[in-house]
Amino acid sequence: GHVILDDISGSSVARAEIRTGASLMSHAKHFYEMCRQAFKTASRPGSSQPPPVAVHAFRQDATNSGVWKRSKLAAMEVESFFTDWGLPSNHLCRLADVQKVLDGSAKGTVSMTKKQLESLGCPTWTELKSSESHYLRSGWHVYLQTTDRGSNELAARNLNRVLYDNPKTIFMDFDCHEHATHLRVMSGLAEIDMMTGYKYFANCAILANVLRDISQLIFPMWASLFGDGDALKYASKLFPKCLSGRWGSIHEFERRCLECSGDKLLLVIQRILANKSSKS
Repeated sequence: GHVILDDISGSSVARAEIRTGASLMSHAKHFYEMCRQAFKTASRPGSSQPPPVAVHAFRQDATNSGVWKRSKLAAMEVESFFTDWGLPSNHLCRLADVQKVLDGSAKGTVSMTKKQLESLGCPTWTELKSSESHYLRSGWHVYLQTTDRGSNELAARNLNRVLYDNPKTIFMDFDCHEHATHLRVMSGLAEIDMMTGYKYFANCAILANVLRDISQLIFPMWASLFGDGDALKYASKLFPKCLSGRWGSIHEFERRCLECSGDKLLLVIQRILANKSSKS
């Protein structure tokens, strides 16, 4: 409303968001209906069309805390492609419905995966095995699933591998490289603590909290020591938090400290803390 200089109520924004979400879901369902139509055409008797191919890659994860009514929320991103060897090819990337995690077991995770795929209209193992959808077996289906290495996720991937074990259906599962990177960083931080006897991450977290507590004093002190231009460049933003439960937080905090030129930052902190101690 401020951008277009118009009075827009909160309910108008909510309605627009709901309609936008419904439009995206409708578009996704139309895409998968086109995919089914390609398989139907190939399954007709006497059809000379080559077997169509559909690829569905999906990655999913759930929050690690009760963010909504004391429950986890599961999100999924689906990217699909299909072709009947004609032009142009068809491609879609869409987010599925966010679901409340009621059952964190392997079977519950499989059910959640199926429910989220069906929310977009994507064919699942039940449709591939159904006699009413025999036309889907006229071509190839490839399913690519990416998750972390949680015990429930690994077990769910094994179950999906069995459920998608059909003729002309290929199921492959992969570990999330982003998760693997964070796990390596976590083990590396633990190794640093063990080898040096210095609690590196804990001290970074303490420093981050101190810098955030004195954030209103950093800019004027920086400007008085190194000039306004330097303060605008390095001290105008709030320092990021350093939290053990937030992946990548240590990277952001280290990057910010390096951008601030460690010696300058150290001098500013010393001056501020010295002034506080003298006043007390």
